[in-house]
Amino acid sequence: MSKNTEKKKSKSNVLSFKVTDEHLEDILFLCKKKNIPKSQLLRGIVTKALEETSELDDKKRINS
Repeated sequence: MSKNTEKKKSKSNVLSFKVTDEHLEDILFLCKKKNIPKSQLLRGIVTKALEETSELDDKKRINS
């Protein structure tokens, strides 16, 4: 059960990350312990990923 999950987004803005089953188990355990809904966790992850992608775009524009 030690699969890695890769997520990629478009060719120009590649956003990739690897999450092991152990990471997921830890995250879900903490959500349950802190009584955080999984939907809220997922929203937070997506929002953070979009913010980081946006920051990378801004840096590319400044350097161009």
